[in-house]
Amino acid sequence: MRRVILQSDQEPAIIASKDKLQELGDIEVILEESPKYESCCNGEIENSVRQLQGHTRTMRNQFEANYGLPLDRESSLAPFLIQHAGDTINRYRLGEDGKTAYQRLKGRCYRGDTFEFGECVDYLIPGA
Repeated sequence: MRRVILQSDQEPAIIASKDKLQELGDIEVILEESPKYESCCNGEIENSVRQLQGHTRTMRNQFEANYGLPLDRESSLAPFLIQHAGDTINRYRLGEDGKTAYQRLKGRCYRGDTFEFGECVDYLIPGA
């Protein structure tokens, strides 16, 4: 039997997800809830969300300045912006141990190319 742990602050959406998963039958769902009105229990997560929001906002502002186009929440580019912001944080932001999240996961520094969000990149398709 597979086990899934969902952490929540009594959010109805998480509780509904737990109920739906349990209906599937072969999944054990453990719901860990932080005490009500104790936001300090979620401090690390809230800080990560705040960092991602700030980084996303910075990248969106840079995109709008470069191209003179608005990039709002309903844009088809918005999910890619959020993903790129998260990837950038994981690859380059140092933690208290002096390592990035990428280094902790892979055991080495990220060595791939990184581009600014929305930057035009010329490339050749191999064999074409």
